Amino acid sequence: MTQPGQQGSVTLVAVGDVSLGDHPMCVGRGIASQLKRFGAERPAYPFEHVGPLFEGADLVFGNLETALGNHNLRPAEIQSVEMRGPDDGAARLRAAGFTVVNIANNHILQHGREAFAATVAALEQQGIAVVGVKQPERPATQPAVLERGGVLMAFLGYAFESDRYFAGTPLYAFGPSCDIPAEVRAARDRADVVVCSMHWGDEFIRYPSRAMRALGHAAIDAGAHAVLGHHPHVFHGVEAYRDGVIAYSLGNFAFDMLWDPALRTGLALRLTLTARGVSSVQSQFVTMSDDFQPVPVAPASSRPLMDEVAELTARVLDSPTDAEYAREYAALVSRNRRQSYTHVLRHATHYPPGTLATILARPIMRRLRRQ
Repeated sequence: MTQPGQQGSVTLVAVGDVSLGDHPMCVGRGIASQLKRFGAERPAYPFEHVGPLFEGADLVFGNLETALGNHNLRPAEIQSVEMRGPDDGAARLRAAGFTVVNIANNHILQHGREAFAATVAALEQQGIAVVGVKQPERPATQPAVLERGGVLMAFLGYAFESDRYFAGTPLYAFGPSCDIPAEVRAARDRADVVVCSMHWGDEFIRYPSRAMRALGHAAIDAGAHAVLGHHPHVFHGVEAYRDGVIAYSLGNFAFDMLWDPALRTGLALRLTLTARGVSSVQSQFVTMSDDFQPVPVAPASSRPLMDEVAELTARVLDSPTDAEYAREYAALVSRNRRQSYTHVLRHATHYPPGTLATILARPIMRRLRRQ
């Protein structure tokens, strides 16, 4: 650790949700499908444009939303194909500059225990620190501790979305079962800087619930320097609290959800961290290209997005009631469903015919199951 009075600092670039698979609405034409078509010729895809964003960072962090590889693959079943990244996905992440990824999320176990274990192993083989693996003997996360420039960094990761793909106890740290403040305090005892990854909240909603805000504050109160949120797929405001920062959601970074401008825009934070807290925060933005790649937004074009972050940050300070939050979430889910199916129809010629029919039949199958 740095000694009292020393000015050791670490620059961390934190980005949002990363998918190297096909979203359920994009099976046959999403990121994984593009990699199958031309991945060998484009080893940097889907990160061909992110070099300037990561330049000069000591660490680069993101939330990996997909398992990697073909473990338990059943090619004829669309559910087995979706949200599944390629065998060389870890190498692509490393080549892009990622050094730390969170895997505590509701899709990492979608393809089973073997795929989960293979994903963790592939990341570690590439020298990427894995955050969010559950400790085997109790409900707690395994801290990932890294050293940069004499500063020890401890990363903790938790998921709060119930896992509907995996039977039994999740292999990642499930937040509601963990004593997060106690784990933060323990990490703070062994590291100069503590960063918490929280896969929390509800999809599409643009601000945190009161429970999220209370937990974010509790983590900072316990000694965390930064709380990095994922899962809503849209960016939220960023709250400065005490000497720390809470980014309630960083939105999408590399994803094939192109049907809503909010889903196509992600927030990247460049944080300068010391043992005393966060000494600087810079907001940067990416927008998803039509071939599903994050492209940095030029500073001259970022003013409207900076204003949006400021508005969303003000809303953080005036959290709605739980009932208001639930009503807005329900409306956004309905809107997203309409937008995503409209997007599929507009791009129908880009889907394999059998896959397209299966995707379009999903609403009918859902209604039949409810009857």
